[in-house]
Amino acid sequence: MASASSLPSSYTDSSGAVPVYQSATELYKEIRPQWAKIIKHVGIQLKPPKAEAQRGFDAYMNAMSSHMPIVLLGAENMREDMELIYNMGTLATDPQVDIKDISKHIALTHDLKPGKPLKMQVERHVKAGAIVNDSNWWIFRNDLFMLGAIHAGKEFHISYAGIKPGRHGIPPREVLWDDKNKRPRALGREILMLAASGFTPKFFKRGLSFVPPVINNRYTYTQMKDIVEKCQPEMIDRYLAQAARFALTPSPSPSPPSSLTPSLEDLSATLPSPRPFTAAPPYPFPPSTHADASGKESKGVRMNPDSDDDS
Repeated sequence: MASASSLPSSYTDSSGAVPVYQSATELYKEIRPQWAKIIKHVGIQLKPPKAEAQRGFDAYMNAMSSHMPIVLLGAENMREDMELIYNMGTLATDPQVDIKDISKHIALTHDLKPGKPLKMQVERHVKAGAIVNDSNWWIFRNDLFMLGAIHAGKEFHISYAGIKPGRHGIPPREVLWDDKNKRPRALGREILMLAASGFTPKFFKRGLSFVPPVINNRYTYTQMKDIVEKCQPEMIDRYLAQAARFALTPSPSPSPPSSLTPSLEDLSATLPSPRPFTAAPPYPFPPSTHADASGKESKGVRMNPDSDDDS
């Protein structure tokens, strides 16, 4: 991995974290040998692997450099809640929202600062917000959205739109696990990724949240995929059973794998060690560019937020 000082500012998030992936080419080289396995259960028409790698990389970078400190997880109903989308924005490479409608809302409700065109703020809102809502969604790209947010140390919250929670806000099994196909549903998979990365489940009045450790396990896509796809539903149950009522406490200490369920720890031990966290000085966000799968530069989400901008 390149040193922090050699990376352009578009490769760091506001906390100074350096991404595991620095180009679409790097991601493409990793996934190409296993592409047939990755697409095994896909029911949509995909682009060629190189183009999908580019879009996956854009998903990763959009999530890592999101202007929102949190990510909302939940059922499909959440993406139909326009109040949520107006307030929290979406995470997307190709947004599924009405751009004109979002533009009108931002123009009416946001304090537009000099030098920040409305178009730029709208792009940030629909591509680098808090709710994954991408066109032609599939699990590979969702994993990359998750990894980007995890590596940036975002906090995750469960949205209960369309979900009837149980004790401590824990979602019911049917939205976490697909018994027929014996695999986690999207929400269950996301929660397993948080468990493997050292996040702590916390319950507070509004529901269930996942607090990042000071340093998380920065797994690559392949490492995380291998862990999650070997998991059983009981691992989700045991992990969520750790949820404690939220309290205002100092930042948690780094969570070693031993703090997870023994089964997750055993699975993690069979894989290469995750890449270490690399700190970098905080940067402003100029319009970003990054290398695409062909080696050419392509424009990412244009972001130039100030610290006091909560749009």
